[in-house]
Amino acid sequence: TDVAEGQADFLSPSDVPTVVIAMELLDNLAHDKVTRCRRTRKLLQAEVVVEAEDEAVHVDDEHRYDDHKNEQEKDTNMPRERYREEFHPLTEPLLRDVLDAAPSYAKGTGRRPKWVPTVACGVVRRLYEARPNCSLVFADFDWLPAPELIDGQSIAKRRSSEADGEPIITDMDDVDHACYLTAPRLCDILYPTDFLKLGDYVAKASSSSNTKVETMKQADFLAKYGSNQVDQTRNWMGYTPLLEDFSNYSVASAIARGACDDQESTAQESELRQKPIKIKSKR
Repeated sequence: TDVAEGQADFLSPSDVPTVVIAMELLDNLAHDKVTRCRRTRKLLQAEVVVEAEDEAVHVDDEHRYDDHKNEQEKDTNMPRERYREEFHPLTEPLLRDVLDAAPSYAKGTGRRPKWVPTVACGVVRRLYEARPNCSLVFADFDWLPAPELIDGQSIAKRRSSEADGEPIITDMDDVDHACYLTAPRLCDILYPTDFLKLGDYVAKASSSSNTKVETMKQADFLAKYGSNQVDQTRNWMGYTPLLEDFSNYSVASAIARGACDDQESTAQESELRQKPIKIKSKR
């Protein structure tokens, strides 16, 4: 988060060609939740409020910006909780910058809140600020199933608004929970990535470097760029896990144009070296 917000050192500025490969990094980076006020249509950001011991759990509507109240919060018999989620006017600088650069992240928020990969986008921005000619490859989950809630073990109670891009929250005993505010403190949180929107943001962040941005399913990416390696993994029936497993996986790549040209030239030179040279003998 500090890197994304510019509060920590990252990479020194350089024109040296740089390649970044991130496998299953995006799903663990911090996200922000946004929605729209139904009255003003302005964007709102979610904030977590810590309640004092003597503070009432319920907050009057006139003191809240949250239009998406959970049904469970209306239950006066609900036990006290330490945290609650509220929506307030958009003030977070990084979140605002991300939404300005890629408005698609806020599309549809009038109907339902959405999770935004703020830190991932911030890291991408810092990357291109320091290394404008870099290339990157991100591979991660584009879809995740609903949590498997187990009676007597999972915490199904929610104190936050359900949103598009909802994460899977799993504790250290491999038990899923419904809400990040009611789950145990130590949990693994996995977010799915909307690769089309991420690709849109990467294209905006790298616009000055003439970068080729592609987003595709993992199977299509491997078939396009690693067909020989894929063929080596096929069994006698033609099955290969590289193409047929992990169907909820996608790849975003951003290749600097110079790197693309060098790669194509290298591939052509390699092909020429592999071709046999025929020498005609003189008679």
